[in-house]
Amino acid sequence: MKKFISIFLCIAILCSLCSCSFSLTEATFTMGVLEGAKSLDPLESQSEIERIISTNCFEGLLRFDSNGKINLAGATAYTIEKNGLSYIFKLNPDAKWYISKEIAVTLESLGLTEFEESITAEDYVFGFERFKQLHPQKVSKVKNVAAVDSHTLEITLSQIDHELLYKLAALPIYPCDEEFYTSAGRVYATTPETVLSNGAYYIEQSSPAETIIKRNPHHNGNIQILNKHIVLYTTGVKENLAERFKDGSYNLLVADTRETV
Repeated sequence: MKKFISIFLCIAILCSLCSCSFSLTEATFTMGVLEGAKSLDPLESQSEIERIISTNCFEGLLRFDSNGKINLAGATAYTIEKNGLSYIFKLNPDAKWYISKEIAVTLESLGLTEFEESITAEDYVFGFERFKQLHPQKVSKVKNVAAVDSHTLEITLSQIDHELLYKLAALPIYPCDEEFYTSAGRVYATTPETVLSNGAYYIEQSSPAETIIKRNPHHNGNIQILNKHIVLYTTGVKENLAERFKDGSYNLLVADTRETV
């Protein structure tokens, strides 16, 4: 359970960014972090900034709300069979990948000229397969994940897992387009132009000095967004991080120590 605590803290940050603003007149929210993002692939997220990017720019079936309760996200409804071994999720039929001009150029360079922007159950199946390959022990009770149709997903268990819904909300089990992932190969998620996101925000730019995520104008989910821009500044030194928070340069800081300044 301890492994989930850090993930939940990042989910809580997501809720605060999406559901409130320190000043309703400010469109930009600034945050200080100790190190920049090394990867934009949510499955490789390890540092705090990478988890913040993951939970803000990618969306799975479920999420936590600001009170820590499980809420719908990419799924619009779900049912559980009486035996507790089968979960059926109805997906948002209006959900789409965020395609910027730069990503459109990437798609063209990869030969994906007729790329389908809609997110389907097959994307969730492939996303789950990727996660299971990297973290098999975390979903060891999952027997099969299948697309019943374009917007219906079924998860079948080998034995009852009372924490399954919690895991779907806490872990980075996100949809992933197999054709794009395969075509991109080694450059996948190395830059904002080589990754497809479906969250409330998209990655505008990312460098060792700062990462900027912006509100996704094409997001059709059920979460309210107030901050248009979130700037994650890489400070690198804990003392400087705290100082810039105190003088108002940052709205929030994230440090490994979890100290309150």
